[in-house]
Amino acid sequence: MEYAGELGQLVLDAVLPVLVSVLVLYLVGIAKEYVGQIKDEKLRLLIEELIRAAEQIYGAAQGAAKYEYVVEGLRVKGKRAGRAAIEAAVYSLSEWETIIQPNNETEE
Repeated sequence: MEYAGELGQLVLDAVLPVLVSVLVLYLVGIAKEYVGQIKDEKLRLLIEELIRAAEQIYGAAQGAAKYEYVVEGLRVKGKRAGRAAIEAAVYSLSEWETIIQPNNETEE
């Protein structure tokens, strides 16, 4: 009977640290993902803010000037984003504005 108790303790001593390590690695992974999502969300919001400002400043045309405005705004804030990310944000904003924009036609 004493042998079984020692064997059980040996298993606990060997398995428990491994299980704790796996749990800690899992929790660290979740934490990193969450922090990454927060950073991504803040960057996305900054890009959208800069895009809206560029639209106000430059109007409907002058895409190159608006793009440079966004890139410079990001640089000033110490951030970077690729052209694809900026274009995706522009597309996302234009899609959203199309959905929420009231129909300009008048009913008679």
